[in-house]
Amino acid sequence: RGATFLFKSTNDYDVEAASVKLPWESLVESENRPVLNLSSRGQSLEVFTASKPQEKSSEWDQGQYWKVTQKSLKEKDVFLSDGVLKQCPQLLRLEPAMVLKTADWVIEEFGAPYLQSEPRLLSYRVDQAQYGLEFVSTMMMMDAKGACQAAPALLLSGIDGGIQEQAVKGALGAAGAATSRATQTIAGDAMASAKVMKRKRNL
Repeated sequence: RGATFLFKSTNDYDVEAASVKLPWESLVESENRPVLNLSSRGQSLEVFTASKPQEKSSEWDQGQYWKVTQKSLKEKDVFLSDGVLKQCPQLLRLEPAMVLKTADWVIEEFGAPYLQSEPRLLSYRVDQAQYGLEFVSTMMMMDAKGACQAAPALLLSGIDGGIQEQAVKGALGAAGAATSRATQTIAGDAMASAKVMKRKRNL
């Protein structure tokens, strides 16, 4: 007989819970909101915005993604408990490719049982997980791999802390760039005005 997957019918999936944005997804979404061009001098303010693809729940709401993820994890000796979607319902809709990249890194660093003990790690991108370990090491001023091995919750908190840190850096960088553009525009206008006034005095 083939592998048996959890939640065999559509009605057993909590699509509403799975649709709730993860904290890091909300941060990414906020970063993609319209940004004012502070150097604009026209009648209206120019707005830049990043395109955000619309999620189609029909691609995953019947367990399509989850079944692929679960099968691939089983091949990596990660056997998730029946309650994993209650711990992290978003695993129902997260793309298997993203989840499995994170799984490969966690397994390489800490082993399959570690991932099985804390499946919420699968809800992060691999770069976020990697930076989370670096973040904990920075905070502890030592290699934190051993500490994270003993306490998966520490790695989780490190990942969240790293995401927040990078979000703040990104926001400050964007604000600085916008301010710099505005300053350059103001300086250019001031120089142009000074040249006009000088020509008038020389007439």
